[in-house]
Parts: sequence; structure tokens; C-alpha cells
Amino acid sequence: MKLSMAINMINLWNRVAVGFRTVHPVTTDAPAA
Repeated sequence: MKLSMAINMINLWNRVAVGFRTVHPVTTDAPAA
């Protein structure tokens, strides 16, 4: 797996996690990556 690909996946996951937490602040079991 390419490093740039992993970084892109991590960045995308962080964006999704932050957006989900913003929409649903009561969700505390979100990954704290």
C-alpha cells in the first residue's frame, strides 16, 4: 500500500468522523484517530 494512499484515506476518514460528530454531538464512540 502506498504511503500517499494511506494518508489520503486517513484524511478522508478524519473528515467523515469530524462531520459525523458535528451533526451528531451525542455520539462519543467515534474513532479518535
